[in-house]
Amino acid sequence: MDSMARRGIIPCSVTRRLRIGRADLSAYERLARHHYRADRVCAAAGVWAVWDDHPLRLDREEPVGVIVYAMPVVNMALRRAALGPALDGLGRSLRLQWLNAHVRTIRRVVVDPRYRGLGLASWLVRETRTQLGVPIIEALATMGHVHPFFERAGMRAFCAPPTRHVTQMAAALDAVGLGSRWWVDPTAVHRRIGRLDMRQRAFLDEQMKRFCAAYGKRRHMSAGPDRTAYVLSRLSQRPIYYVWTRPGWEEGQSDDERRSSRGRADEGWTLARGGRTAGADGWTGFNHDRVDRPGSALGASGRCEPHVASAAKAAGRSHPTHRSV
Repeated sequence: MDSMARRGIIPCSVTRRLRIGRADLSAYERLARHHYRADRVCAAAGVWAVWDDHPLRLDREEPVGVIVYAMPVVNMALRRAALGPALDGLGRSLRLQWLNAHVRTIRRVVVDPRYRGLGLASWLVRETRTQLGVPIIEALATMGHVHPFFERAGMRAFCAPPTRHVTQMAAALDAVGLGSRWWVDPTAVHRRIGRLDMRQRAFLDEQMKRFCAAYGKRRHMSAGPDRTAYVLSRLSQRPIYYVWTRPGWEEGQSDDERRSSRGRADEGWTLARGGRTAGADGWTGFNHDRVDRPGSALGASGRCEPHVASAAKAAGRSHPTHRSV
C-alpha cells in the first residue's frame, strides 16, 4: 500500500495488481473511444499500457490505461510562448533535428472510465517519461485546466495568451453586445445574432469568415448555427503547454559525461536559471511559484522571464552538432 501511495496511486484492492508495460497502438485503439479527441493516432514514438492482473478479471488482456508518445512537431506556438525564442536562430531542418534529438510529445493519455479517479494517468506519465531516451517531454492539453494530471506528474504548465485572431473575434462579439458571458450557450448566441441589424450582422459575418480561415477545413464554413458553435468553442478553448526536463540534464552530454564533469560549470551547455543546473524537481526556467493557468496574471500576459529566454536560446543555438532520431 505504501508503495502505491508513493507512486501517486490511490491504494485499494483495485490498484494492487496493476502493472505498466510496453504496448503498441492497438492498445490505444481499444480505449480510443474513451478519449475526448476523435482523430486517429497514426504513428507513435512509444506506447505503454496499464494492465490489471487480478485473477477474477475476465478480460485481463485488455488495457485499462494507455499513454502514447509521438515525435515533436516543428512549430508549436505554445512551446515558443513558454520557452521564448529558443530555436529562432535555426532553420527549419536544423530545428527539426534538434527537436527530434531532445524532445518527445505526449500525444494521448486515456484511462478506462472504470479506473478513473485512482491516479493512473499521472502514474503513467511519471513511470514512462524517462524511458524515451530524451531529456525533454512536452504535452499540449485542451482540457488541462479540468484534469491537471500532468501537473500532478510534475510537469510545468504554461497557458499562452490568446492569439491575435482570437482577440479580434472576441472583441467583435463584444462590440455587438455578445460578450463572453453569452458564450456558454451557442444556440442563444446565434439567435441573438439573427436579431442584430443588417450592418452588425454583415460585420460579424465578415469577422467569423476571417476567424475560420485560420482553421484549415473550417475556413469555408457557411453562416449558421454550426459555424457559431465552432467559433465559440475555439474562443473558449485555452490549450495548456506542459514541459518536463530530466533533472540535472546538461544539453549535449551523455549521462556518463555528465557524471564525470558534475563539478564543471559550462554555461553554454546548461539549460538553467542564472547558469545553475536544473533542479531535482524539473526545469528551473519556469517560475515555480506561479504555475500559469487560464486566467492567471502570468498566463494572461504570456510573459516569459528574461533568463528563461536567454538560457533556452543559448541551449538552442550552442549545439554544434545535430542528430536525427
